[in-house]
Amino acid sequence: MEKKVLLGFFAHPDDESFGPGGTLARYSAEGVDVHICTVTDGAAGTADPDCWDCLEGYQDLAERRVQELGCAVEILGGTLHFMGYRDSGMEGDESNHHPDAFINQPLEEVAGRLTYLIRQLRPDVVFTHDETGTYYHPDHIHLHKAVVMAYRAAGDAHDQLEDGIEPYMPWRLYCSVIPRSYIGLLVRLLRLTGRDPTRYGRNKDVDLTRIGKPADQIHARINVRRYLSVKREASACHGSQGGGGVLKPDAGLGLPGYLMYWLRKWSGNWERFQQIYPPPAGRIMRRDLFENQARPAPVQPSGS
Repeated sequence: MEKKVLLGFFAHPDDESFGPGGTLARYSAEGVDVHICTVTDGAAGTADPDCWDCLEGYQDLAERRVQELGCAVEILGGTLHFMGYRDSGMEGDESNHHPDAFINQPLEEVAGRLTYLIRQLRPDVVFTHDETGTYYHPDHIHLHKAVVMAYRAAGDAHDQLEDGIEPYMPWRLYCSVIPRSYIGLLVRLLRLTGRDPTRYGRNKDVDLTRIGKPADQIHARINVRRYLSVKREASACHGSQGGGGVLKPDAGLGLPGYLMYWLRKWSGNWERFQQIYPPPAGRIMRRDLFENQARPAPVQPSGS
């Protein structure tokens, strides 16, 4: 029986572990050929303040983050494909204007490289960030657009690449998402503790009130409980980004702090995905990204 192939596209080093790392670990353990493509170097990020020796032995933060990425991918059981674009930083950052920033690279050029990889690896399933970039990170959004473009181009017989690799369309395209119901509860709990949900995260640059997918746009829920230890180990590789942290009750916040802890702990047992292509016919909820596979109709060339 031919081995299944899964390809995940991610904007930055750590997205693969802090995001759907449980899904990647699960499918790798189940014998799926897992590939992880990371497109930027993470250069515009900031090192965790507790990682005081983060740059010791490294030329810069980007070099450290790429090394961390290799460590995490190995633990998750995947094969790494690194594109080497420059991190663009969060929306409004000075890094947005750097000529080498990922968001300043033409979509067609990025999609061409991704198309080549899809045709080369011939994955059954592809997934990436959703159209909002989960938390409106410009690199995530730019990558989403490029992946959708590449997915369609990969199966277009009229869209030939330089060395003539055969056109190929994966069975499904998903986006990794967070349920709005979970985020809504977290927002209410943060407000109960006097925290501002519009300034969330280490750098206070994430607005939780804009985040999350409604239930009718979530089409797969993957149980990753057995693989959380692998996900934590992979996340720990990213020491410059806090290593994912160890989930503990915030006793100083009283009951709301414990409720937030149990909410995060419970929700972390599943990772959720929205199916982009082929568009789902009605409401579905898969327990497996490969469930009921049926090859979609070929993509028609543009202008046909």
